[in-house]
Amino acid sequence: QIADKLTRGRFVETLDRIFARTPGAEGKAFTATHERLIRLPFCGFVTTNYDLCLSEARSEVLGIHHPPPFLWQSDQVARWSELIRQSAPPILHAHGMHGERESLVLTASSYREAYRNGRWATRFAELWRGGQFVFVGFGFSDPWIGFLADRAVTEAGVREVTGPGHVGIFGVERAELGVAHLKRSRLERKYHTNVLLYPIDNGDHE
Repeated sequence: QIADKLTRGRFVETLDRIFARTPGAEGKAFTATHERLIRLPFCGFVTTNYDLCLSEARSEVLGIHHPPPFLWQSDQVARWSELIRQSAPPILHAHGMHGERESLVLTASSYREAYRNGRWATRFAELWRGGQFVFVGFGFSDPWIGFLADRAVTEAGVREVTGPGHVGIFGVERAELGVAHLKRSRLERKYHTNVLLYPIDNGDHE
């Protein structure tokens, strides 16, 4: 709706302003959470954020500037897949990234293009069936990630399995801690995921 109200030029300028590199109090363009994630021995990363925080953290923490972040377009997903377990943990921006305007997945049409029939949707399903995800933060609240996960689970026929195949680390508001076990149970049952919850205050995950 925002894109419809603004001209293309103003829309792009607004996106650039919102997602531009913004160093914090210590002059770093990433948070302590990004740094901790990069220090873990993951084979690769997928982010739905538009910023470059993970790349900035990888550069500083590991001293690695290449390969550059990959986008969700078909050829880049294939290259990202090739580098898993072969080099520094590659980073895939499943919703595009700041500085690559045409890659941003923001509107309903761009979501359909990225998820319905694209290489990323196929690769997600492959990884879901044959790999192990560690989901951090979003809690399947993104309807399109939920759509992909649900399709992958259904196609793989693993709704009834012994033990979870993936791990989810999700925030839950302190006011909702009393019913957090219901959220955990639903996610574990639906997505074959072992859920770990941590308390947050007013959306602050730090």
